[in-house]
Parts: sequence; structure tokens; C-alpha cells
Amino acid sequence: MKRIIIQIVSTLVVGMTTIIVLTEIVNWLATSHPVPASFYTEDILIISIWFFVVNGIYIGLHYYQKWQSAEDTIREGNRIKVGGFKVNTSRKELLFSFEEIGGFYVDGDYSVVVTTDCKKYLLDFSLDKVEKKIPTVFFFRLNRQYIVHRQLVTGFEKGENGKINVLLKEAEHLPNSIAVSRTKAPEFKMWFLPH
Repeated sequence: MKRIIIQIVSTLVVGMTTIIVLTEIVNWLATSHPVPASFYTEDILIISIWFFVVNGIYIGLHYYQKWQSAEDTIREGNRIKVGGFKVNTSRKELLFSFEEIGGFYVDGDYSVVVTTDCKKYLLDFSLDKVEKKIPTVFFFRLNRQYIVHRQLVTGFEKGENGKINVLLKEAEHLPNSIAVSRTKAPEFKMWFLPH
């Protein structure tokens, strides 16, 4: 609310000052008569009303965009809840909910998805593409080789030179500890320990 009041007052003062000064200058250059009194008693009032109208439109559009953004976030969250991650095998198309996925890793030239029931499936796209299809609230990319689900992470321990080792629950196909670089460590800590 404070921002709105400051915006309205400042645009009104700056705008009206600019209009009055320019009107006086143009009038002084064009005529030898003073600015008519009706300019100050009528025109300024009408111009100030227009400043309020324009500010109202701007403020309305600002809050409409915020509302749309919140709606989009809610829709995306709902899509994620009902959605999941699709895996194509040679014979089947499988859809796993995000809670059924333990993580992803790189194995040679392939990406692999590991489910919580210890099954693994080869993917025909990179971890970069996987990262774009999964919600960051559940998954974190630890390094170039691993993306893990929050439910597998038990904690972390400090490593050398600011690195950390992320500790995982015992899961088949995934190690018990995965190294995270010192540049990515603060991001992981914020994801793992939200305030």
C-alpha cells in the first residue's frame, strides 16, 4: 500500500510540475500575456484526474498480472500432482508419479530412472531434459550425473574445499553418498533446508 501511495503522489507531483512548467514556457515564448487563470482552476484539475485514472489502470494491471502468475503457479502445481514422469520401454509406456521415482543418473550414454521399488529404466534423453520435466520442489540435480528425490536424502556432510557429500537412504542402483561441488552446495542447502 505504501508503494501505491508513493507512486500516485510522485507521478502526480512530477507530472503536474512538468505540465505547468512547460505550459508557462510555451506561453511565454508564444504570447506576451500570462497563462489564463482557467488553466490553474479547471485544466489542472482535469489533468490531475487523468493522472489518477492512468495510475489506477497501471495498478490494476500490476495486480492482475500478479493474480495471473499465482493462478499459473497453482495450475502448474495441480498438473504436477496429477501428472508424473512418462517412461517409454520397448513394449510399454509407463507413467510414474513423482513419489515413485527415487532419482535419475547417467550410465554411459544413457540416462536411467530409478523407482522406489528398485527398478530401473533407460531413458532416451539427457539429464538436462529430465531436469526440465520434473518439479524442483521434489528433485535436485546434485551434479552432472545424479538427480535425486527429496525422499531419498537423509542429510549431508561437509567435504573438502567447501564441497558437501549428500547422504542418501540405502537404495539399489544409487550410491549412499554423492559429492556436490562447492558452487552448488549453497543451492542444495537452501533446497534441502527451506526456511
